[in-house]
Amino acid sequence: WPDPNRRCFSPTEATMNKMRICLVSLGRMGKYRLNQFLARPEKYEVVAFVEPAEALRAWAAEEHPAIPCYESMEAIPAGSQFDGIWCGAPTSAHKAVILAGCAFTKNIYTEKPMGMTAQEATEIHEHCSRSGVNVICGWMRRMDAGFIELKGKSSVSPLKEARLISKDYPDVPIDFLKTLGSIYQDLCCHDFNLALWLMDGQMPISLVAEGIDEKNAEIFTLGKCTLEYPGDVKIHMAGSRFSDRFEVSMNVTLQNGEVHSSGAENPAENFFDRFDPAFNREVDYFYRVMANGIDSEPRVFLQSDDLAVAQLIDMAMRSAELHARVYTNPQPRKMRIARVGAGGFGEFMRENAMEGANADVIEIAASARRRTHTDAQLQELFERQDIDGVYIAAPYPEHPKLVEMCLNAGKMVCCEKPVLDLERLQALAKSKDLPLMVAYHRRFDPEFIKARNYLTYLLETEPAKVDQVIVESQDRGDTSDDNAHWIRCACCHDFD
Repeated sequence: WPDPNRRCFSPTEATMNKMRICLVSLGRMGKYRLNQFLARPEKYEVVAFVEPAEALRAWAAEEHPAIPCYESMEAIPAGSQFDGIWCGAPTSAHKAVILAGCAFTKNIYTEKPMGMTAQEATEIHEHCSRSGVNVICGWMRRMDAGFIELKGKSSVSPLKEARLISKDYPDVPIDFLKTLGSIYQDLCCHDFNLALWLMDGQMPISLVAEGIDEKNAEIFTLGKCTLEYPGDVKIHMAGSRFSDRFEVSMNVTLQNGEVHSSGAENPAENFFDRFDPAFNREVDYFYRVMANGIDSEPRVFLQSDDLAVAQLIDMAMRSAELHARVYTNPQPRKMRIARVGAGGFGEFMRENAMEGANADVIEIAASARRRTHTDAQLQELFERQDIDGVYIAAPYPEHPKLVEMCLNAGKMVCCEKPVLDLERLQALAKSKDLPLMVAYHRRFDPEFIKARNYLTYLLETEPAKVDQVIVESQDRGDTSDDNAHWIRCACCHDFD
């Protein structure tokens, strides 16, 4: 919305009935929301708390003795009814709180994101729909006046590029951080939501993400991500859990060359200071929804966006873990693969990868033993129109000839390592616009990816801490004393 003073951002003097609220969670965010409700006595009456932590229940009993505080949603007396439930619990608890809350109200507002995964977000919305409950996920950045102004600029000229920065400060305790999830699940989810808002709900074609675990917390705490759209439109985002200052900013470049920014020019101590006006607009918005019905207000937050954000989170996690580009709508049909090489490794890959974990995307269209098929028979196989690609697990001296035959037949190739004469074959693949992949599986190992990302982070920030990197491989499967064979078949992994 170009104008932050539009009707949906200012309280509507409609019924002015007090709304009876059950507030779930009395942590940092919950207490902040409580103060907002107490500051609006003509609109809100907080009639119940839900808080699993004993210390916070004791705080509630001392500070607000007239308001009952329950240990869980299940402890709320049967038959209780509220005008609304506000969920300020960590994301990992959202699904349980919201599903249980449907028995006590027709209006639920939850802090972002809706769920930990796309599956959770879908289940929440489906359950609330069946129960006739309005569930709203609050993305307060959409109610920030500066961001609203930038959004309005896109009505003058389409977006060409945007850069979104999210720096968290002060530090969040590691144990609590784990309940929120990775950088993509809790902090950068805001940026995914803003990207959907800027692009009017359009999903990117693909994204590339990089995540780093700065504190050995077993989750990504530093992350980058680029969303890629048709027409070479890109939205870049960078988030950090452990920063030296707080910053949430947006910079947009329009197709007409104009550049606009918001956020960096107004430094704040923390996100409460930065977004206090937007947080207050959220509370007033929820009041109007409860008082006048959800259809009485412009839809600030859309169910489709909640599900899309959840999908983008899942995609970013996969991209960061695999260190690879991830596509929004991968080709739905199965890829039909010809396999060349039915020895021990070829059989292992067929049983455990092609027909196992990836059975939904790969189908073995044909298999061939190099030693029992003539070149003519193999060429005929590679030229079949129902074959999408070829997987090669033959002895390595045969790799160059087989790869060349596949490329000349117009087939994409995944060949086990090593591939000799690779430079010539790569040039051939490039000339035919075909992918040629040499299968160095260690690049896909989660622990190696984590180590690589952390090493990259150290080399960029504190290079003096890196004295040496040791790569050790011990193989007990082959007793050959042929050094050239070992270098090509085993040490090639370490060189890679």
